[in-house]
Amino acid sequence: MVSTVIVAYRSGAHLQRCLDSLCKPSDQPGEVIVIDNASTDDSIGLVRQHFPQIRLIINTENRGFAAAGNLGFRSSKGLAILFLNPDTVADEGTVKHMFDVLNRDPKIAAVGCQILNPNGSTQPTAGSFPTVTNLITNRTPVLNRFLPSYCHGRRSYYLRPQTPDWISGACLLVRRQAFKAVGGFDEKYFMYGEDVDLCYRLRQAGWRIAYTPSAHIVHADEGKTTAKKMGKFINLRRGLLRFYHKHYSPAALARLKIALRIELGLRLLTTVEPGKRQVYHQLLNELTRSP
Repeated sequence: MVSTVIVAYRSGAHLQRCLDSLCKPSDQPGEVIVIDNASTDDSIGLVRQHFPQIRLIINTENRGFAAAGNLGFRSSKGLAILFLNPDTVADEGTVKHMFDVLNRDPKIAAVGCQILNPNGSTQPTAGSFPTVTNLITNRTPVLNRFLPSYCHGRRSYYLRPQTPDWISGACLLVRRQAFKAVGGFDEKYFMYGEDVDLCYRLRQAGWRIAYTPSAHIVHADEGKTTAKKMGKFINLRRGLLRFYHKHYSPAALARLKIALRIELGLRLLTTVEPGKRQVYHQLLNELTRSP
């Protein structure tokens, strides 16, 4: 059985479409658990009204993805747990196919699938563990299509089975035994980076990560407002710093901080928007204070 865990925060209509896509008789049977991170919209009422069969757990504060995901894991019963974003729609048979891939090889700890934008284009959602070099490559047009990158950007990469270093937490199926053995998500990540960190610890423990192109979800990836974009900008870089601090040498962490300072300095030189400038200064101050 697969337990699907959805961490929701003001997810509204997206959540309803996500849950509708999971309630199909042809898919892998199992339970669905929604962890609500203190939403202020109609998300809670929507689940209660339209999906009474789904287990709903309500947090009194927004605890972030990692902490809420661990809560969902502790509340689940499945042999595998699918962590799924609320702004996704799963194709029919997606969960079953991912579970079949997991079951075919006992050394596989986690499986990711092809994640598409609403227009049908492929989202880059797998890659190599971050280094300063591949992070720069990832953000450089043309180079990111030909050189090893933190996040594989070539569409062709996602058309065949792969064994990447990490897969996106937007749709991540993980073996219960493996997730428990490595201690689940690191709750010091609020959002972004916890998926890469989890895959790193799984691989360090001897497990493999798999990607299959034969299962699909559509991911709206809502976050187009300036405030949401800047929140993602901050948390992505905080996640990188946390990852480097945990897993890499002090020298590697120092190189990352230099690269981030250069990036933030260049952004400050080319940005006049007060809100963005405030965020860049905030991150620069954090880099100065962090060990």
